[in-house]
Amino acid sequence: MTPARKAHASRAKVDSSRISIGTIPLPGSKKPHPALGLGLWGMGRWKPSEEDQTRISLEHAIDARMRWFDTAEVYGNGRSERVLGEALNRTPTLAKDSFLVTKVSWEHLRPEQLRASLVGSLERLGRPYVDLYLVHAPDPHVPLKETMAALEAIWKEGRIGAIGVSNFSVEEMETAQAALSEARIVVNQVRYNLFDREDGDSVLEYCRAHGMVIEAYTPLARGLLHGRYLTGKRVPAEVRRFAHRIFEPDRFAVIQERARALQALAHAAGVPLASIALHWLEARGAAPLFGASRPEQIDSNLAAGGSSLRARSWKRRTLSREATVLKLVAFDMDGTLVNVSSSWGFVHEHLGLSNAEGLRRFMEGSIDDLEFIRTDVQLWKTVRSGISVFDLEEILAQVPLMPGALELMRGLRERGILTAIVSGGIDVLARRVGRELRMDYVLANGIRTDATGQLTDEGILRVPIKKKDEVLARIQEQLAIRPDETASVGNSEIDVALFRRSRIGIAFKPEDQAVRDSATDVLAASDHDLTHVLRLLDGFPAD
Repeated sequence: MTPARKAHASRAKVDSSRISIGTIPLPGSKKPHPALGLGLWGMGRWKPSEEDQTRISLEHAIDARMRWFDTAEVYGNGRSERVLGEALNRTPTLAKDSFLVTKVSWEHLRPEQLRASLVGSLERLGRPYVDLYLVHAPDPHVPLKETMAALEAIWKEGRIGAIGVSNFSVEEMETAQAALSEARIVVNQVRYNLFDREDGDSVLEYCRAHGMVIEAYTPLARGLLHGRYLTGKRVPAEVRRFAHRIFEPDRFAVIQERARALQALAHAAGVPLASIALHWLEARGAAPLFGASRPEQIDSNLAAGGSSLRARSWKRRTLSREATVLKLVAFDMDGTLVNVSSSWGFVHEHLGLSNAEGLRRFMEGSIDDLEFIRTDVQLWKTVRSGISVFDLEEILAQVPLMPGALELMRGLRERGILTAIVSGGIDVLARRVGRELRMDYVLANGIRTDATGQLTDEGILRVPIKKKDEVLARIQEQLAIRPDETASVGNSEIDVALFRRSRIGIAFKPEDQAVRDSATDVLAASDHDLTHVLRLLDGFPAD
């Protein structure tokens, strides 16, 4: 034990048995990715006289059973890697279980430079390989194809466990991945927190779709989401420089007010403010990477990550308070805006039929959306051979609106909020509902007819049932509305996709656990009146 560590041992003791950090699967990696990590950027920027304190903090993190350590060759010109390597070498048993990440500088992306950089990093770390090697940032003067080919060659040699990038846009990730023949990009590390979302939000959907982990650095907004700088304390120049988007004079006062509101919510919930920030990232599928220069900061961050946010309302209120404005609410139709669980099923029941077999085959993936529609129509024709669109209109005219639907839409119109139906249900009913509720956009599926109005077997697919998020994304793009300016309301697991494109997702009369778990709010059995949706949107400012 080093003299510095002996001195620390008498002051602090971590009960590592009470700390549990989850993991995230990492495609192609031998190790899962820890869900919470320690970033060592600050641990390479100290003066030589502060090195003992750095060692104390790092060894404290190891004692606390932290496993994910993130460093880079540019952190302190290699000092960060060296101190981490020395700390891990003093605890070889724990070092074997660590998940070690380092980065090649944007100045060293030529193949011969990259290989030399990795050799230097491994020597300083005292390791034969690293679990994950990231391109710290792209260099516009070096073709990504050249860099990625060199990385893949090193990966094949077994000197890096997986390949990742940092500070890459979607276009840059696509270019980089296209240059790889066998390996995959499994991580993009970006700046991401409640108050600085631009980098993370812009790549979130792409990373989800391609199985990439988002590593979020500065998850606590340089201490602001730990409660720092909320009581008049001066923000150091260095902090302002590295987090200028938060601390710009014309923005900071507003962000401070939002942080104070979150702090009040956290206090009422009995959790640290940092807990809200870390759980928000977790809910979006991102892995937070916090920095710390003292042992007590490590302990407080671990405590925040382990705090339970049991009340779903805290999650919703957190997201509402930090929103800008609400501009759009997207609704499922069947079971949400109308008081029947399925418009297709309603027609079946009216005709004395059931297509449970077609539904089963669709849900298991044996048939696609259009084939599912075809099986429905063919089944109807077994009892009514000449069924027409006029018959559908007559049958579906009996479907009642959900209680409170008219009042809800009136309230949203008064607030200047746009509304949309995004439904896998029948367009004949969706158009009627849209007219009666005076909604702005209606998208639902239909059936082609012949010249006399009789139904053919050919469907019209506007809303793939399992890809509602893509439909909502197109609406948002057309209207120049962001996901954080959107709320959505649905009742089943197929509506979870809508929630992924929305700041707030409301499970109304939920049919399954999946939609409950994915929602920011769930309306209780006693609240099955759509006017309660307005109550849930309180605190989310309208445009």
